[in-house]
Amino acid sequence: WYSGIMEAYHATGDPAYLAQAQQWAEKHQWQVGEERSGFNRQFCTMTWMELYLLDSAPEKIKPTIDALNADLPYAPVMGEVWYGHAPHPTDVQYVYADSLYAAPTLAMLYKSTGERKYLDLLNDAYWNVTDTILDPEENLYYRDPSYIGKESPNGKKILWSRGNGWVF
Repeated sequence: WYSGIMEAYHATGDPAYLAQAQQWAEKHQWQVGEERSGFNRQFCTMTWMELYLLDSAPEKIKPTIDALNADLPYAPVMGEVWYGHAPHPTDVQYVYADSLYAAPTLAMLYKSTGERKYLDLLNDAYWNVTDTILDPEENLYYRDPSYIGKESPNGKKILWSRGNGWVF
C-alpha cells in the first residue's frame, strides 16, 4: 500500500501523500516488520528508505540497518536462504516470487550508505529466487517450487501473475 502512496507522491507532488507515509513510519518507529519471512519484513522499509532519500535523517534507516546486521531469525546471510515464505523462511522449497518485491530496499540502502554488502545480498537473493522458480521458456516465475511441473485444468503451466507483477 505505502509503496503506492509514495508513487502517488512522486507522481503528483501532493504533500498529503508524503505526510501519510511519514505518519505511518513514525507510528511504527521506523522498525522492520514482524513477519516470519525475511523479505516480507522489509516491505515497510521500502517506504522508510524512500522517505530517507527525500530527507536523510539517520533515525529513518537505523532500525533497518540494525535489523539487517543483527544475528536474528530472518536476517540476511550471504549464500543462505533467509527470504523464504513462513513458516519455513530458510528452506529453498519455500522461496516465492513476490518476495523480490522488497529487493529495492537493499538497492536503496546501498545508495544511502555506499556499503556494497547490500548489493551483494540483493544479487545473491535475486539469483537464488530466479534460479529456483523462473521458468526459462516463459521467462516468468512460478509462485514457489511446488508449482513447477503442475498444470492448470487447461493443460497450461501455473505461473503466478501477482508474484510476477510484484517482481516487475
